[in-house]
Amino acid sequence: MRILVIAEGVDRSEAQVYAGLREAGFHLDIWTAPDVNQHLMQQAGLEFNTIRIRHRLDRQAVAFFHQKLHKQQFSAVYAPINRALSVALCATRKCGTPVVGYRGTTGHISRFDPGSRLTYLNPRVARIVCVSEAVRNYLLQFSIPPGKLVTISKGHDPTWYRNNAAASVRAEFGIPDKALLLCFAGRIRPVKGVDVLLRAMKALPADAAVHLLIAGTIDDRKVNRMLKDAALRARVHLTGYRDAAWQLTGQCDVFVMPSIGREGLPRAVIEAMAQGVPTVVSDVGGMPALVRDGVDGMVVPPGNVNALTTALLELAGDSTKRTAMGRSAQGRIESDYHVRNTVSGYVKLLNEICHV
Repeated sequence: MRILVIAEGVDRSEAQVYAGLREAGFHLDIWTAPDVNQHLMQQAGLEFNTIRIRHRLDRQAVAFFHQKLHKQQFSAVYAPINRALSVALCATRKCGTPVVGYRGTTGHISRFDPGSRLTYLNPRVARIVCVSEAVRNYLLQFSIPPGKLVTISKGHDPTWYRNNAAASVRAEFGIPDKALLLCFAGRIRPVKGVDVLLRAMKALPADAAVHLLIAGTIDDRKVNRMLKDAALRARVHLTGYRDAAWQLTGQCDVFVMPSIGREGLPRAVIEAMAQGVPTVVSDVGGMPALVRDGVDGMVVPPGNVNALTTALLELAGDSTKRTAMGRSAQGRIESDYHVRNTVSGYVKLLNEICHV
C-alpha cells in the first residue's frame, strides 16, 4: 500500500514509526519541511522529499499534492501537523483519498474557529490519531464520531538513551554530588506550571540539599520575575535551549512536569522514564495514565504548591524509593509505551482505512 505522508519534520519516535511501517510493507512517500530534523530521517534509513507549507490554505502546496494524488494512486494520506492536515484535506477534495490526522494535545480547538473547521472538525477527516485517551476524550466533546478517534501512544525505546555521552551537568553548573537534582525540560510557557515548581522550590527548607535544572526557552513573564529572587537562583540552574535535552534529563534524580493544562503525552516525561528517572507530574491530560502514582513516580493536583513540595521532599528523603520508581518507569516504557506498540497501532489503523 502506498501512503502519502505530509509532515513538517519528525522526532525520533516518528522517524522510527515510519521505518517500522516500511518494514511492515507500506510504501511511504514522505514530504517534510526543509532542514527540520532531517538527520533523524536519514538515521532511520528513510527516503524523503522536502516542501515548505506556509499556512493552512497554501494554494501552491494544495495544487502540488492534488496533482501528485491525481498522477499516483495512494491508499491514504497521513498529515500529522495542523496546516499539513488542512492542505491534505483540500488536495483530496475531488479524489476522495482518506486522510488521517494526528492530535498530541488537548485545548485550542473551537467550533467557532475557522482553523479547527479546516482540520480536526472537518467531516472529511477519516481518522484522527490521539496520542492519549485524554486527547481522545477532549475531541469527543466536539461531536466527532467516536469511530474516527483512535488512541495510539507515541512510543519510545529505552535503548535510544543508553549511550548518554553528555558532559557532567553537575560539574557544568557546580551542583554538589550529594544534592538531589530535579529537572524540568520543555518550552517554558504559563501552561507548563514552572512558576508552581519554583514556588515549591522556595517552600523547601533552607537547608534542603535540592537543586533544580531548567532546560528550555523561557516564554513566561511570571517565571522570569521569580528567577530574580537570589534565594531561588542559588539552586535553580538555567541551561537555555538544548537540542538533546534528554541527555540532561538522564543525569538527574527526579524529573518534574508540573503542567496546569493542555498536556497530551509529554515527550520529556517519556524520555526521563525511559532512562530510569522517576517523575513527578500533575494530574493533567495523559500524564496520570502514563505515570502510575506511587509506582513510576508521583502524581499531584495541578497548581497545588503544597502537594508538589510534599512529593519532592518525600523523594528527596528516600533514595530507595527513587531507585525502585525509576526501574518501574523504565519497565513501563519498555512494555506499554514502546515504539513497537506504536508501529503496530498504525499498521492496524492503515489496514483498516485501506480495507485490507
